[in-house]
Amino acid sequence: MSITGLTNSEYKLGSATSGTGLYLSAKLGPEGVTFNSPVTLVFSWPDADAMPGIVDNTSIFEIALRIFQNGVAITQACGNQLCGAVPCCDTTANTFTITVTSFSELAVVDDGACSPQPLGGAELRLTRLQPPPTDDRLRLTGTLTLGPGASIADIATKSGLGISVGEGAHGVIAAARLGPGLFDPKQQRGWRKKKGGALWRYVDQSASPPGGIRRATLTVQGANAEGRPLAGLIVRGRGVSYVADPTVEATVALTPHDGPCFLARFPGAPGPRCVRSTAGTALRCE
Repeated sequence: MSITGLTNSEYKLGSATSGTGLYLSAKLGPEGVTFNSPVTLVFSWPDADAMPGIVDNTSIFEIALRIFQNGVAITQACGNQLCGAVPCCDTTANTFTITVTSFSELAVVDDGACSPQPLGGAELRLTRLQPPPTDDRLRLTGTLTLGPGASIADIATKSGLGISVGEGAHGVIAAARLGPGLFDPKQQRGWRKKKGGALWRYVDQSASPPGGIRRATLTVQGANAEGRPLAGLIVRGRGVSYVADPTVEATVALTPHDGPCFLARFPGAPGPRCVRSTAGTALRCE
């Protein structure tokens, strides 16, 4: 295992030196490896001076701290991430405990700005969940309500898109930041415009896409009653373990830590729910 401290997040989450949004960022290795069992990580910070509830030598409130992996939020803000299960943020012990199934950039971020809104019509399909993990499949669909004047082209060329899927028992099972920019043949990833801009598709053809996320599609879906643009989203992944329990939820974020962001939860009857197949090979949430 290796740990390399970073002054600035590679995913534009801020600067630890200047104190702009970022408390801590580190690169953990080895990267590109999916662990058979989740690994527990504990982040801590000092809070011993005369200003309780604020990280020492910063202006960051403890309750606004949030953990990001590869530019994607993998926890709620500390104030909403109560203990009793992992993730757990303990403002008395000044610790944030998480589990991960792979290493990469992990960051402790001042994230008081983004309050997730529901991911409209969210559906999640996890299939082929029996061994081996290399044939597992993920499919997430839903509708994003964009800000006034925003477009799917803005996402593809300016902000990019973050995806995180996880639950209490296994922690984060898939997390990826689909950066902005047209498809790059050298990097083998990026966005392609289709249908005159009515559809944008992200493709990752590299050997080990983060979280196994290999494709995402954004389509124009008109506007809501308030005139805000709607975007249809389809995310597909494969090649890593997507085993999850019925508490699974998904987060979609445009800009890395100040939103807008969207949350898909499937808490069960009488609302949406997750159902596992009899053979245990699939989990369907809607």
